[in-house]
Amino acid sequence: PPPAVKPHFTAVAHLFERLVERLPQGALVFDDNIILAQTYFKASPRHRYFPNSGVSALGHAIPAAIGARCAVDMPTFAILGDGGFQMCCMELMTAVNYQVPLNVVMINNGTLGLIRKNQFQLYRERYLDCDFVNPDYALLAKSFGIAHWRVETAADVDALFDKADLAGAINLIEVIWDKNVFPAYR
Repeated sequence: PPPAVKPHFTAVAHLFERLVERLPQGALVFDDNIILAQTYFKASPRHRYFPNSGVSALGHAIPAAIGARCAVDMPTFAILGDGGFQMCCMELMTAVNYQVPLNVVMINNGTLGLIRKNQFQLYRERYLDCDFVNPDYALLAKSFGIAHWRVETAADVDALFDKADLAGAINLIEVIWDKNVFPAYR
């Protein structure tokens, strides 16, 4: 049986659950941060999952998703943290210029999560160069002329799936996350 969802992970778990339920025809999911998906996403022949191959290729998800979406007409999701997003956010311009429908799910915790987790566990919370200041992502999305969705709760996830065009538009979906909450590796 799947593990019980801890309160800190409710919105993310709900997002993956709704993705499978609400897109019955399937979706393409490209992921920089495989830790959450390996716990909460149910990949299948309909819902195809493409991880970053485990070599921490930050910023891989958006360009990979754009390329795949150009070849396959399916709802497409790029999932990455805000650190990875900072490394490739201008690829949104490519999606906009070529009108490539895309859903970018960005986990926003204001830190490089894996680095912070390692510094928490191995170096007694001595943090060095892992935290950073993010821009206003709603304004960034507006500047590209794309939709911005802020997700903090399971109700926000439901509103996203009720109101957003996840098959034919470009969406920046910002999932707010506490930088001091670390998912378990499996």
